[in-house]
Amino acid sequence: MFSIGKVLKPQGIKGELKLEALTEPQFFCAIKHVFIDEREYKIEKASVRGEFVYLLLEGIDTRDLAEALRDKIVSVPKSDLPELKEGQFFYEDLIDCSLFNENDKKIGDIVGIENYGSADLLEIHFDGQFGSSLCPYVDGLFSSVDIASKKIVVNEKRLKELV
Repeated sequence: MFSIGKVLKPQGIKGELKLEALTEPQFFCAIKHVFIDEREYKIEKASVRGEFVYLLLEGIDTRDLAEALRDKIVSVPKSDLPELKEGQFFYEDLIDCSLFNENDKKIGDIVGIENYGSADLLEIHFDGQFGSSLCPYVDGLFSSVDIASKKIVVNEKRLKELV
C-alpha cells in the first residue's frame, strides 16, 4: 500500500473529509477507491481546494463517522496511482536507494522519509557512520535518480551544505 494522504478533520456535517496530501493532490481526482485502516472506501467525490484535498467516501455520511477517521492515513495500492511523467518518482520509491557521489563511490542509503511540516526530510544512513542523518529534499540535491536500479547520484557539495 502507498500512503497518499492524512485525514485532518471532518469538513461540514455530511461526512466530507479534509486531507493533507502526501502526494500530488490531483491524484485523488484520478482514483476510485482508497483504503483507511485496511478498509476499502469508494470515492464519491474528490476535490482540491488550495493545498488540501476534500473527499466524500461511500458509507461516511455523517460528521461522527468522519470524525472517527481523524488522523488516519489514506492509502492505495501503488498500481492504482496514475502513471508518472518521465523523470518523476514517488518519495517512497527513494527508500532503500543507494547514494553515490559523482565519482560513483557509494556514500550511503536512504532509509526513510519524514515530514514535520516544513519540508520532506530524507533519512540517510551514511556508510561508516553510526545512526542516520536527516537531509531536506531540495532541488539540485540529486544529479540523477534511477529508481529501477535503486541508484541515486547526489551533488556531494549540495549534500554537505544540507546535512
